[in-house]
Amino acid sequence: MKYAAIRMAVQRTPWAILPSKFAEIYHFLLAKAEDQQPDEQRIRRALAERDARERERYAAFGVQARNGNSLPFPVVRGAAVIPILGTIIPRASLLAEMSGAISTERLRRNLRLADEDREIEEILLDIASPGGAVPGVQETYQDVKRIARRKKVTAYANHYAASAAYYIASAASELKVAPSGDVGSVGVFAAHEDWSKHLEMAGVGVEIIRSDNSPYKYEGNMFEPLPDEARAEIKRVVNVYEQQFHSDVSKGRKVPIATVREDFGMGRMRLAKEAVEAGMADAIATLEEDVLARAATRRSTVAVSRRTQHKETPMSSITEQIKEKAAAVANWLKSPTDDDEARGQVLASMKDVEAFLA
Repeated sequence: MKYAAIRMAVQRTPWAILPSKFAEIYHFLLAKAEDQQPDEQRIRRALAERDARERERYAAFGVQARNGNSLPFPVVRGAAVIPILGTIIPRASLLAEMSGAISTERLRRNLRLADEDREIEEILLDIASPGGAVPGVQETYQDVKRIARRKKVTAYANHYAASAAYYIASAASELKVAPSGDVGSVGVFAAHEDWSKHLEMAGVGVEIIRSDNSPYKYEGNMFEPLPDEARAEIKRVVNVYEQQFHSDVSKGRKVPIATVREDFGMGRMRLAKEAVEAGMADAIATLEEDVLARAATRRSTVAVSRRTQHKETPMSSITEQIKEKAAAVANWLKSPTDDDEARGQVLASMKDVEAFLA
């Protein structure tokens, strides 16, 4: 089968994800047609449409992104808004990204760019993710924790941050959850599919031949019943990952490991109010309302600064400056030109007049 190797990799990979999402991924692979080839142009169009939807979503907050922004995420009022939307995987192909996945590779790159940009004062993580594969998640957690020592990082479960997504969010300076949101699903699992009886009924026999010094090679494959020894090894691996998960979340949330183990849902999700009460989150709030509040605060600060500056300047001097700027605008209006530089100077003068009158 064309997808047998992929399905086996999915089964054997330790997952920090909602079981319902894992089932969705797995059934997608089962239903995948053997001869279906992805259309790269169609995928790129879909990705461009997704990026456009993201830009529209942030524009709907009522604030404008930074002028000349060439970063792969919006920057609003000195804050980088980095989305963590969809299933988290180590590296995403075009097809995976079109299907709603985000790679830790891409996420870590975005975090690094936001950290290195001197104009960015704060990082806002916009999270709506069921979690994902374990590889790459711990490293992303460490990146967030390191950046949070220099810049404030606020994570928003908007509306849910499950498993690997919660793992990453727990490293933030502050973690907020939307009123109707939830967080948690702390834990790790792996799955095994046994096709041996099905193949036997179909008259197909598969024999695994291993080299002499690798008796455990290809253990847990789908062609044989799962031996107890292989089951124990898989169990050991997911437990190791879970211990690291618990340890890092306890450090990020500044609570004892026992609290994470016993009060953070034991694999279940926790609703917003429950999460705050348990210490899994700091507050109930949405990204949108915080961004709008941030913009209002900045406008207020700028207005106060301008008024203070005007008070310290003699009125006669202010009047002369207004007259000078207004005259420049009037002269241009008498004989307007298409010269971009002249137009830019006039617009700047108009803004200066507006600032003086504010």
